[in-house]
Amino acid sequence: MRRAWGRLTRERPGSRPDPAREAPSSVGDGIGLRVLHEGIDAVVDIVFLHGLTGTRISTWTHGRSGVCWPRDFLAADIPNARILTFGYDADVVGLWDPAGMNGVSNHARDLLGALSHRRNQDDTAQRKIIFVCHSLGGLVVEEAINLSRADAEAHIRQIAECTIAIAFIGTPHHGSDLASWAKLATRLASVVRRANADIVGVLQPGSQMLARIQNQFHNSQRIAPVAITCFYEDLPYQTIGVVVPHQSAILPGYANYSIHANHQEMTRFATREDSGYTKIFGELKRWIDPLPANAPTPVSNADSPEQNVSGVHPLLAAAASGTPELVELLLRTTSDVNITEPGPTKRNALHFAAAFDKPLNMIPLL
Repeated sequence: MRRAWGRLTRERPGSRPDPAREAPSSVGDGIGLRVLHEGIDAVVDIVFLHGLTGTRISTWTHGRSGVCWPRDFLAADIPNARILTFGYDADVVGLWDPAGMNGVSNHARDLLGALSHRRNQDDTAQRKIIFVCHSLGGLVVEEAINLSRADAEAHIRQIAECTIAIAFIGTPHHGSDLASWAKLATRLASVVRRANADIVGVLQPGSQMLARIQNQFHNSQRIAPVAITCFYEDLPYQTIGVVVPHQSAILPGYANYSIHANHQEMTRFATREDSGYTKIFGELKRWIDPLPANAPTPVSNADSPEQNVSGVHPLLAAAASGTPELVELLLRTTSDVNITEPGPTKRNALHFAAAFDKPLNMIPLL
């Protein structure tokens, strides 16, 4: 399948190779969560999920220019966002198989675990989340939200609670229409040159599974809604036409915009002026701008106690900044001399006074 996909997407001779492309078989690199930009005083995590046959880098990378727009454009245009991308084995048969190890639900659980662990490790578990997903990656996100809301563990439920918006790019929304799910599967199989016979065995149960995921997600929107914008493809493939038709790629009542490309190329932009990028960026900015800004992270300097005086006991502050006479009085006051500052260092007045350049006649008192 990968050889066939390579023939389908191979660049013309003489074109510039794609330095950021990740092959799905990349050992230890194509699967899981990867940070593209940490952000400056970040207020939100933007998490990208690729679709069928994609990878966490190549899906978002323009072939000729090598531009990976989440990393090369978005990181500078929205500096107060941490940008992450999640990779998984997006095989057409595996995704449709409800009992398979590479099914949608398993990928959704992996996404929840990876994202929760990362956010807990760096104390960002309360940070807001926006998902940007392409094609069937949207169903992985929907199932992740479903599983998160129903989980017994607080750190997993927190993912859904912190999610404020989702951008669906070419994601099918067929709901309970099993026939439409089946037609989509055969079109996708044609795109990746996968024999239709390979997918026939999972069409019916797989379609039922995908319908269940979407119905559950859309029902939960009534209880705990998140902002949604849908983007649909404008251009067809020559052989099979449009993969996800306009009426399937949008949701009634939510904003929707076209992207002038086919299903695969609708996530790749060479310049900031590309209309597809400006539309997606505009929605992300609209969602992020109302979020309260984080206070700049204070710089700790253990060798400069003057910078750490605020908020401590007045006697400790006096020891740090007072006159020699005040320090001498403080050091002779046995009732308060053992008061310590908050935090792990627990310096008392003696330590505070000793940390400053006091006159030589104070040394015997210290």
